[in-house]
Amino acid sequence: MKLLIKVGVIASLIIVLSLTKNNEKVSASTKDPFANYIQMTEYASVEKYRVINKNLYFQADGETGRFSRSMNPKRINRYVRSQVYNTTVTLLDKNHYTSTVYRPKDDGLHSRVLISYAPSLPYVVSGSSAFTFIFFDESGPYNNSHIALSIPGLWYTDVSEVKKDYAEAHYKSKLLASVKTIFDKDDEDKIFNFVFDEYLKNAKGQTKEGTIKKKRIGNINVVMEKNVVPNFYFQYIKKP
Repeated sequence: MKLLIKVGVIASLIIVLSLTKNNEKVSASTKDPFANYIQMTEYASVEKYRVINKNLYFQADGETGRFSRSMNPKRINRYVRSQVYNTTVTLLDKNHYTSTVYRPKDDGLHSRVLISYAPSLPYVVSGSSAFTFIFFDESGPYNNSHIALSIPGLWYTDVSEVKKDYAEAHYKSKLLASVKTIFDKDDEDKIFNFVFDEYLKNAKGQTKEGTIKKKRIGNINVVMEKNVVPNFYFQYIKKP
């Protein structure tokens, strides 16, 4: 009788262990990138938004109150919500800082979400991010842009990278991943090549202040304007 009880207990333990392992596999395959909220405050501005069904909600004034404001996909860009979410997720990295913040309409600028990537938060605060994407849900400030991109510099400490293309491999890779996340597959490589080529020319001192260049890539009009650093403005030709 005792032997039968022992056998039953062992069998139960095996089933429990098996179920636990299966659950671990399921949870790993459906891992929520925002699950470790407390730990994420060290490398992401998660206190500035809440995530519900892969949509980011912000405070109406960007600082206080309920998290009730999300980007409006019915105005100019129906992809804006997924672009903000996916770009944030793409950039999340425990060894660097990803800042995603909302800014309400002010000083002639429409409401917008800024996503910056930098070595740490102080770099973001001081305006020294590697790059910053800006997403609008109303017509943007330049060329009625839907999305803007500013690239102050893609290198910080690795001097060897400067000799090659003025970009540390990690930051260049993150910029490329972001572009691939935001734009259509047919256009993403052409957009990245144009952006990086213009960034490199500027880094080498080959671009004069105030220079403006325009290029059409698929359904996107791209405008580059040199204003201290290269700034890029993306406008959908046909409403997406």
